Amino acid sequence: MSIPFRFESVLRVREVERDRCQVKLAMEQQRIGALQEDHDRLTVKRLAVLDERRTLQIQGDWQAEVILARTDLAERLAAELDVIQQQLTAAIVVRTRCHSELLQAETAVKAIETLREKHRTQQRIRAEKTFEQEREEGWRAAS
Repeated sequence: MSIPFRFESVLRVREVERDRCQVKLAMEQQRIGALQEDHDRLTVKRLAVLDERRTLQIQGDWQAEVILARTDLAERLAAELDVIQQQLTAAIVVRTRCHSELLQAETAVKAIETLREKHRTQQRIRAEKTFEQEREEGWRAAS
């Protein structure tokens, strides 16, 4: 006699875990996208500031305050870019971990589904054998 196992309850728990991992991965991907957009926007802005400073120097408009302001702005933008790059690197590490957790959760769900189907098949075979035995016993008793 086998002890009934509640595959559905365990499967639901694993599916919830898988879904949580999917949401977490999606959030990290959005975060990476936003950081990449910020990085690209600041890079374009920094390059424009550097081009403007270079143009002022080439034209001979040596207004020291303007050139110093452009240099300072370019340095601040470079510092911001460094911070964003560090955040982007950290977010990529988190995304990789989330992806790994999602794969593990998905594997657990599939394993439980496989076990559930195997269990159902075994139960069906047992029921068919029991039915056949009872039918044969019924025929023997009638004979």
